[in-house]
Amino acid sequence: MNCSRLDPSPHQIPLVHRFLCPECRMHKRADQMLGIAMDCLNAESVPADGPARVMRALSLPSASLAMQHHLRRRSTARALRRLTMVLIALIVAAQGWLWWIDRDPGIRVPEPRLPSPNAFDHFRAAGLALTLDTEIGEALGRSSDATPGSVVPLSNLQRMVDRNDQALRLFRRGLAFEYREPPIRSFSQTLPHYAKDRGLARLLRVEGMLHERRGRIGRANSSDLDAIEMGMRIRHGGAIIGALVGYACTAIGRSGLWDRIDRMSAQDARAALARLDRIEAARGPVADNLTEEKWTGVAGLLEIMRDPNWRWKLGDLLTSPEALEEARWRNYAAYLYMLPHSKRAVLERYMAHLERQVQYARLYPLAPQPEPVGLHDRVTDALLPVFSSVVFKDASDRCMQSLLRISLAVRAYRLENGKLPSDLSQLVRRGYLTNLPDDPFRGDGSSIRYLLSGGRTIIYSVGPDFVDNGGVPVGRRMAGQSALTHTVGEDSIGDIVAGVNKP
Repeated sequence: MNCSRLDPSPHQIPLVHRFLCPECRMHKRADQMLGIAMDCLNAESVPADGPARVMRALSLPSASLAMQHHLRRRSTARALRRLTMVLIALIVAAQGWLWWIDRDPGIRVPEPRLPSPNAFDHFRAAGLALTLDTEIGEALGRSSDATPGSVVPLSNLQRMVDRNDQALRLFRRGLAFEYREPPIRSFSQTLPHYAKDRGLARLLRVEGMLHERRGRIGRANSSDLDAIEMGMRIRHGGAIIGALVGYACTAIGRSGLWDRIDRMSAQDARAALARLDRIEAARGPVADNLTEEKWTGVAGLLEIMRDPNWRWKLGDLLTSPEALEEARWRNYAAYLYMLPHSKRAVLERYMAHLERQVQYARLYPLAPQPEPVGLHDRVTDALLPVFSSVVFKDASDRCMQSLLRISLAVRAYRLENGKLPSDLSQLVRRGYLTNLPDDPFRGDGSSIRYLLSGGRTIIYSVGPDFVDNGGVPVGRRMAGQSALTHTVGEDSIGDIVAGVNKP
């Protein structure tokens, strides 16, 4: 059929006109029926003038063979146009789906209020004033070596402390103020102050060594307790990295107290215990660090998701630079895998997994950690293993603090009473301890264990295997080492024993 509004040549009819013109739409069905009739006529043995007679009966111009070919071409063109329309519709639908799942997830990250003045600023200034950091680290390494000639000369210790007099003064000035770690709101945010914090803890340990070598045990204890307090403070408001650095700093400070506990007077032991009690009372729950880690991760992911190609960027971010080229094919697969997941779904799953970690971190004493449940995606699969050990680190830190406090109380009791206490409750009744420290690894909520054996005490926690081994300490041989190491890990078997498994 030809439209009266166009040139009689059918091939000149544009697609848009055929779609909008009512006359063309009305004749479309007639054209289809005519094409079927022509096909039927050509398939049967009919008179040569058959098609022409049919066309005349329909009051149409005579249909030649060229006209038949033309009609077939029109049918093919219609099929191609329909296929094109379907493809365009699919592309538009896919783009609309991507727009819908990549819209703003509507999650707002809270911004905590920082105290003013903030001890963080003083600690950071002290870290910037720190010098001879490498030499201090080497001195601590030599002091832990039991071989002859490993003792650091007293003059070297004095020089390190003198050169860092300003750093020490700035740090101790900050102890008078509340500490709150500024929030981390980007994966690209650098945190150089944490390395400086560890450097300050090592400096305080060197200062303690200097005082001890000069016979000033009380002042040596004070320096190490400063390191413990700093480690406890820098966790406040921080994410997981702040908690881990805090645990490292407290371990550095505890190592000095463990090394000299047998040389302390009763007065020194009591003074150290009293300050440890105050420090422990200010301990922040590790659940707060995990909550801040959740918002840190959400803020970093939101920053990445502002890029239209965030799935690619996220894949590159979660792959080490060395393995980036080798893992490119995996990124393609991960990209296709993540296509159905919206921004909000990814963030909600990430937050849900972290919230489960937060709830687990609030449980003391600990129980074996449950396996994560629920849907995973590349974000949760890559980031969640980072958080699996922080609760164990906190439990270990609590345990070491309790063992040290009890050991100091036993030291003071023995010197003042000329004998060892028969049990821990005696330390509480006599005022050496305010309470019996709970064992974070005992599911029944009982306290740290205390045994008397051969005129000596065994003070221990059941450790991460949750089994009471009767005071047999954690000990294992590492690859290539003949001596036992008493470092406690999540998979350690044995008890955490005071004075053996340290710091």
